[in-house]
Amino acid sequence: MSFINSHEVRRHLSNLLGLIDVIRISDDKYKEYQQAEPMILHEAEALDVAIKNISEKLENDIDIIPPPKDEHSVLA
Repeated sequence: MSFINSHEVRRHLSNLLGLIDVIRISDDKYKEYQQAEPMILHEAEALDVAIKNISEKLENDIDIIPPPKDEHSVLA
């Protein structure tokens, strides 16, 4: 699960960083930003969804993991 999760987050982050690099090296940063803005928003929203999905998966996994056995427990 950790590989898939890190891959999902990294993909969107890499896309955002790439878009920022394109804007940064552009001669007309304003024009480049205007063209890239929808893509930046799309990737930011996708990153948000990926992080929420990871959070939900982790919460579900925590519910499945049994509590550690207590040496002094009658049920142990």
